Amino acid sequence: MELPGPKATACTSKTSDVSNGDASRPEQDAGAYDGPLFCTGNVAPALHVRFAKPPIACDEVSIVDTDVGYTDTLRCLDFDGDHCECYGADERPGTYQLTASIGNPPIELARSGPITAGATPCHVVTQTVTLQLSPLPTDAGVVTPPDAGGVPDADAAPQ
Repeated sequence: MELPGPKATACTSKTSDVSNGDASRPEQDAGAYDGPLFCTGNVAPALHVRFAKPPIACDEVSIVDTDVGYTDTLRCLDFDGDHCECYGADERPGTYQLTASIGNPPIELARSGPITAGATPCHVVTQTVTLQLSPLPTDAGVVTPPDAGGVPDADAAPQ
C-alpha cells in the first residue's frame, strides 16, 4: 500500500539497529548495523541559539559560530516579539564558540563557552543555547537586558 504525499528518499545507504535514525540519540545508533536506515531529507542545524529580543531587529544582532578552521554567521529571526532565535552550522558536528555582537566595528554583547554538537548516522544533533546579552551601548540609542554569558540549556533535549 502506498501512502499519499511526497515520497521520502534515503540520504544514506547505511543500515542501523534502530527503525528511525532521525529520532534516536547517538548512543542508540551505536553497535551492529543489521537493518535498513532511512534518513529524512531535512537539514538539521548544529546550533539553535535564543536570546531576549533587544529593542532592535533580531537580524541586527550578529551571532558568529567558530570551530577549528570554520566560521559562520547564524540566521536570526524574531520568534515571538520577545525572543530571537538563530540557527546555523547546518549538518556540521563540532565544538563551537559563539560571539554575539552589533555594529561595525562590532561591539561584543555575549560570548559562550564551548558547545559540542555530535551526530547520528543521519543528522547532526542540534544543541540549544540561551545567550544573555549585555546592554546595548548608550550611543546606540537603546537600553537592553542585563548581564552577558551563554550556557547550554540544561532542560533542552537534543533533537
